[in-house]
Amino acid sequence: MGLHYLDLETTGFNPKEDKIISMQIQPIFDNGKPRGRLEIYKSFGSAKNYGGIPETLYTEDDIVSMMWDKLMCGNIWDFIPVGFNLKFDFKFIGSRFEEKYPQFKWIDLFDRPYLDLHPLAVLINGGSFKHSGLDHVSEKKEDGAKVPEWYKKREYEKIEAYVKQETESFLKFYQKYFDLLAGARK
Repeated sequence: MGLHYLDLETTGFNPKEDKIISMQIQPIFDNGKPRGRLEIYKSFGSAKNYGGIPETLYTEDDIVSMMWDKLMCGNIWDFIPVGFNLKFDFKFIGSRFEEKYPQFKWIDLFDRPYLDLHPLAVLINGGSFKHSGLDHVSEKKEDGAKVPEWYKKREYEKIEAYVKQETESFLKFYQKYFDLLAGARK
């Protein structure tokens, strides 16, 4: 099974008006431990060299094309998105697919296998949706609502630090509750 942590960063919360500025993907094992490195496909930054290798910047269209290849082409079991509040990400992805690919059908996006841990956070929070965000139930330090502001101010290093910290927090959250629930089955 091809579980992959998936998250997007955007310039806002409206899929029709705002744009996708990054996509983060990391292959993980069933228990949430990484089985590969975190890949950040981003449209922001300076494209500076790191040890002689230029940083690659992607357009939103590049990111959408990569998502199409991962989600809509090939075996659906090779790329299973795992994340937190994937409905938000899927709304952005689907709205871009709708614009770019005439054959796209929303049901094909939502009918595929995926694992969203937000409902688990609601249960951990006593069934309340209030304060059930990853920043409330894990070690995540920042709220993603700051990303659009950082993007406007060109504080790209803050976005990258946030993305890395958010990924680490999500994976720790996943691993903790995977182990807890696996122990409860015994």
